[in-house]
Amino acid sequence: MELARGVVLVAARRYEEAQALFSKVIELSQKSPHHDDHELAEVRSDVKKALDNLARLQERLGHWDGALESRTELVRLEPENHFYQYRVASAHLFLEDEESFWQVWQKMFDRWGDTESSRIGERIARLRLFVDVPD
Repeated sequence: MELARGVVLVAARRYEEAQALFSKVIELSQKSPHHDDHELAEVRSDVKKALDNLARLQERLGHWDGALESRTELVRLEPENHFYQYRVASAHLFLEDEESFWQVWQKMFDRWGDTESSRIGERIARLRLFVDVPD
């Protein structure tokens, strides 16, 4: 319920309120006790949704350090999600941190470079086109 309210706040351009709400959802979810695997999975899902919405908002506002932090936490929670890695690499580009960008890009290439998914392959290739190859 809170997540939906946050999305509405973003749509209404009430960014500070939305950011506070997403941060609150993340904080409360991480502090709450979990009794079984089902509850834990629901909380984890809420945290990922809140982090993703928070990162999108931070990107929209040009707060790339915060977006990178949120995206990095998403990668920690779900390392198999290539899109989270893609967004971390993109944030490094916006921050003009080519060294970190290349580290993330190489991890993506090593993990998914032989994928049969055109979507994943396209994202890896697209990132590569944005910067010169290091020496």
